[in-house]
Amino acid sequence: MSNSALTSLDARVFNAFVGAGLADAATFTSGITSTPCTVMVDDGVQLIGDQSRVLDDKTTVTARLAEIGAVPARGDKFTVGTRVLTVDAIADKDESIVVCIIKDGC
Repeated sequence: MSNSALTSLDARVFNAFVGAGLADAATFTSGITSTPCTVMVDDGVQLIGDQSRVLDDKTTVTARLAEIGAVPARGDKFTVGTRVLTVDAIADKDESIVVCIIKDGC
């Protein structure tokens, strides 16, 4: 699948998720730049470490790169309603989507 086809497919999927209540409108802030975007927030995600041990329950945010412009850096923020979620690390990414691990306590 080409990058443009993947990006187009992901845009349609995210729009469907918003309609179904599975994704939310958000604001991505990197430095002094804020950008509206659509995200999926997942609480209680179990991260697996060495020897298949569960390391911790985390919150992740999945966002479309076409909306936010670049892979988030540590300390960047997603605001969903009144909830401010600070990026701690990147769990996964491809040409279209990035999954961020959120700093504990956010």
